[in-house]
Amino acid sequence: MPEFKSKKTMAILIPVVILILGIVIFAFHNKIFNTDQKTDKADIEKDLNIVAVIGDRKITKTEFDNFKALYPTDKVPSDTELINTTVEREVLYQEAVKEKFSVTEDEVNKAFQQQKEAAVQYGEDIKGLVKKQNITEEEYWKRMKNSIKKDLIIGKYKRKLKEDFSKDNPDLPSNQYPAKYKEYYNNKIESLKKTIGVKIFIK
Repeated sequence: MPEFKSKKTMAILIPVVILILGIVIFAFHNKIFNTDQKTDKADIEKDLNIVAVIGDRKITKTEFDNFKALYPTDKVPSDTELINTTVEREVLYQEAVKEKFSVTEDEVNKAFQQQKEAAVQYGEDIKGLVKKQNITEEEYWKRMKNSIKKDLIIGKYKRKLKEDFSKDNPDLPSNQYPAKYKEYYNNKIESLKKTIGVKIFIK
């Protein structure tokens, strides 16, 4: 598989990527996104507030709007972009869990510490985010840690996808690899969505 970045560059970028993804996503999937809620057809028909169902998990309009509120005013994605990102992350996670991917407590703690240090280094407005969500800073970091664990599991599954693709395409030219892998990855997401069952009610 081609190497697109040096190890040194990746070492610098990893904490920043975790920071950006974690801060934007964690509230939706650990506070706003009700991962413990189960639903059925009757629930959907009765509850007009539901905007999407992913497997046995549902997202309400209120939760979705709260998630959008976390974005800077000039960087708010469209409803379609936002819900598609959420669906992609959730189907990857559900499949990873199904295939027994997991992380150790040490892995979670290490990534969590990097997150906190990066937040301080880059002057992230934690107090502002906490205020928006009406929670304590302690609760913020607790939920962030849960989100990091989920993202690490997803990351392991995605690395396995890339490894499988590389093994199946050993002679693929380097200049074709990114586009071909993207096509493979997108097809995988669509397959998972069909298998797990996804219904989106945002128009």
